[in-house]
Amino acid sequence: MKQLISIATIQELIEVKQTVCLVEDRAIITPAAIDLATENGIKIVKEPKKVGLQNSSEVLDSLKFLLNDRDFIQNMINNLAEPYRYEMDGFNAKLIYGDSIQLFPKGSWKKQTSFFQYF
Repeated sequence: MKQLISIATIQELIEVKQTVCLVEDRAIITPAAIDLATENGIKIVKEPKKVGLQNSSEVLDSLKFLLNDRDFIQNMINNLAEPYRYEMDGFNAKLIYGDSIQLFPKGSWKKQTSFFQYF
């Protein structure tokens, strides 16, 4: 989703006496916001959008968030079921019943997207 820079954004910068407005490269900037920024000496600087996590503290914060969500953890545990039936033989080899194999188990698309609803 693109970032929108409006008069309200520039007014917030004026209130905190900031002279630079950093925006994403693809941000939408209204003409009125550009005029107000120019009148008040605020420079609008476009920078490329950062992709992914930037440092280990962000990774740690994300993991803490996910691990504190009981519904997410329970959902992940429930989705660990294997999409086939099998038996173990005497040599610890897994014997899979051919008629039980499913390329796309029922509801698998839900399992794959459940993680991304948190970001």
